[in-house]
Amino acid sequence: MNLTLTAKIKINPTNEQAIILKETMNAYRKACNFVSEIIFHSKILTQAKLHNMTYRDLRSQFGLRSQMAQSVIKTVIAKYRTTKSNGHSWTLICFKKTSI
Repeated sequence: MNLTLTAKIKINPTNEQAIILKETMNAYRKACNFVSEIIFHSKILTQAKLHNMTYRDLRSQFGLRSQMAQSVIKTVIAKYRTTKSNGHSWTLICFKKTSI
């Protein structure tokens, strides 16, 4: 049994850090939407296959580090699996802008 612990913390970034954080969050969101389109059209939910299909693009197009690129793939797969297990129809999942 897996246990997930979530902590909500407040960060106080400088203006420069806030800009970098927003850019990173936007790149992550855009990368999630990129992978989501691939999953939607291919119906592939296997991490290894999606890694082979998307990893290089996630690194080069979105400027993500390796850990974040892997996280994008896992996040989008989890969202599609959750949607599927909840009995929802197969639809394109879009990741929307968050505010900080």
